[in-house]
Amino acid sequence: MTISLRRYVLEGGGRSTDAELGSLSVPMNRSEPGRGTVELQFVRLPATTPGAGPPIIFLNGGPGLSAIRAARGRLFALFDALRAAGDVILLDQRGAGSSTPTLQCLETNGTPFVGMEKLLTRDEAVRLAIDWVRRCAQQLSRAGADVHAFHTHESADDVAQLARALNAPRVSVVAWSYGTHLAFAVMRRHPQLVARAVLAGPEGPDHTFKLPSRIEQYLAAIDARARAQLPGAPGLLVTMRRVLDAVEARPPIVAMTHAGAEPSAARVSRFDLEWMTAEGIADVRMIARMPGWYARMARGHFDDIARDPVLRAYYESLHTDLALTMARVCMDCASGVSRERWQRIEREAPTTLLGRTVDFPLPEVCDAVGMPDLGDTFRAPLRSDTPALFVTGTLDARTPEENAHELMPGFANASHLTVEDAGHTDLLHAPAVRAAAVRFLQGAAVEPSFVPAEHPLRFEPIEPHGSTAA
Repeated sequence: MTISLRRYVLEGGGRSTDAELGSLSVPMNRSEPGRGTVELQFVRLPATTPGAGPPIIFLNGGPGLSAIRAARGRLFALFDALRAAGDVILLDQRGAGSSTPTLQCLETNGTPFVGMEKLLTRDEAVRLAIDWVRRCAQQLSRAGADVHAFHTHESADDVAQLARALNAPRVSVVAWSYGTHLAFAVMRRHPQLVARAVLAGPEGPDHTFKLPSRIEQYLAAIDARARAQLPGAPGLLVTMRRVLDAVEARPPIVAMTHAGAEPSAARVSRFDLEWMTAEGIADVRMIARMPGWYARMARGHFDDIARDPVLRAYYESLHTDLALTMARVCMDCASGVSRERWQRIEREAPTTLLGRTVDFPLPEVCDAVGMPDLGDTFRAPLRSDTPALFVTGTLDARTPEENAHELMPGFANASHLTVEDAGHTDLLHAPAVRAAAVRFLQGAAVEPSFVPAEHPLRFEPIEPHGSTAA
């Protein structure tokens, strides 16, 4: 086990602080030690309080998002505040950020999956995703990466090995989204390691695949909020269904402008809108715009897809790379889904607006990479004495409040913060959450409560504008 540390300056949010940049070599596949190593990268921020508690390891989501990169943005303030409770370790998990080997396969995708002038149906998107995953897995294997070793069990053991390398008999964790899924695995596999856990947007052992009914419930909640703020606004769910049916019957064409080039024609499919909506309900920027977009599309105006930078970025991401990362494919396919939950998903999908689109391209791509399923023991409910603070958002459809309600009975010492108006990506930005997390990690009790988001939800006015689709 080889660890190295060197001086480093972390910059984020217009501020900077002295830190250490670390590297830890761990086995790539612990069941086959000869398969090579993974070099985990991390940043350690020193505690600001004498005699502070155990180190705090931040586990980011995705799977595949960089903790170090997150600290260079809006989360800098959180990590700086957490230093009052202990050293803060920003770990780029295996397959994420600056840790190596990387799971990026840019060479397999030198051109867009499907040009914007072509109609992207779900069947075509699935076919392209399977082909990309297969080629990417082959490329990584040729480069010496054992893709079958990139799953949550190995990553949980990485966390335990990092703690040992730092001479920390116990650590606390702050985790978000998939990071909570990993944190649960750490607590199960290393039950004495975690002193306290802050779990924002909890994704339990059997929550990798989303329930279509939960997505529908949150769309209904957005609908109700929009009509309360925007009197006379049309019903969102009814409008969405009408727009999706109309687009399926007659796909519109939108003029995409590009700097220094002639406008190009972009076709919009039902799957485009389903996927952008499913992705967008994790993003309050999208939620705030969604009623207006759909109201205008119901009148035949689709130019928001070209005009609005947020919506356009989602559309272009889908057509450019299908929003795929190999880290997500490997980790999520290995975590899998219980038979009971999958049967429920299949029952709900035909009667809900977005069906299984929220999980695209799972599970279809899983056979292409051949990930080992971690099994029902991995997905079983967790029992733990670890004090845990669950953080959920009233507008978070990806890791909804119901996840916490299902998980908390397994924790003997659990509390719950609900963040009003917080979507999935906003849970750790609220000042009240930041303050509560510091108190909790310092050993104080945090009573169940509702706290405000960093920014309240304000729906954009529904204004008629744009060009009629061809």
